[in-house]
Amino acid sequence: MSDPLTLLLGERVLRPPPQDGPPLAEEPTGQGSPWLETASLAGPGRLVGLYFSAQWCPPCRAFTARLAELYRTLRAQDQEHDRVHRFEVVLVSSDAEVRGWDEQRRSMPWGALPFEHRQRKFSLCRKFKVTTIPTLILLDSCDTHVLTKNGVATVTEDPHGLEFPWAPKPFAQTIAGPLIRPSGEMTDYGVLEDAHIGLYFSANWCPPCKAFTPMLCETYRRVCEAGKKFEIIFVSSDR
Repeated sequence: MSDPLTLLLGERVLRPPPQDGPPLAEEPTGQGSPWLETASLAGPGRLVGLYFSAQWCPPCRAFTARLAELYRTLRAQDQEHDRVHRFEVVLVSSDAEVRGWDEQRRSMPWGALPFEHRQRKFSLCRKFKVTTIPTLILLDSCDTHVLTKNGVATVTEDPHGLEFPWAPKPFAQTIAGPLIRPSGEMTDYGVLEDAHIGLYFSANWCPPCKAFTPMLCETYRRVCEAGKKFEIIFVSSDR
């Protein structure tokens, strides 16, 4: 049975044109082959980024340069420490013409879904709900579990890969800090750790929010009166 990454991308992807630096992976089909076995990209601790992009898209071209720099930085670190490359990328192009696709691919140090595999490209867009480009979906290479659909922001905020592999922070760490009770008293998230937590994203200028808030307040009151440990943290979008 094929591994999850192969089921997702097919048996083979195109390796990048020859560039400076170490090869993409061990060549399974003979020296000089343009193909790379998809299964060779998978392994414990390895991430695969599906990069939805197009040559005609200026934001894509700008982000490609940023992603390529990070990719080479991580590769150099892995080579220095004599370890398997931890980060791979596969281009899933939105170019409608092979000339643009080929031009884009030649600017990238990673592999690509073949241009003629348009149906698979559309299937990937539907599966991951990709509606804009550039989009970078980061996956666990072993089981294709989605680590983040916002890889563009992840790379933009960490251009040198200092926080790689970008594991999600525990909720307690994300919310750490003072909270204000309705009475104005300050408290800390630690007192809420045993409760079921709801994050309420709302704003006073938003009519649907103002309509929903009383309903939520009534539900909150009833749940608490029933002896359930339920807390809500208001995350405001007020300006």
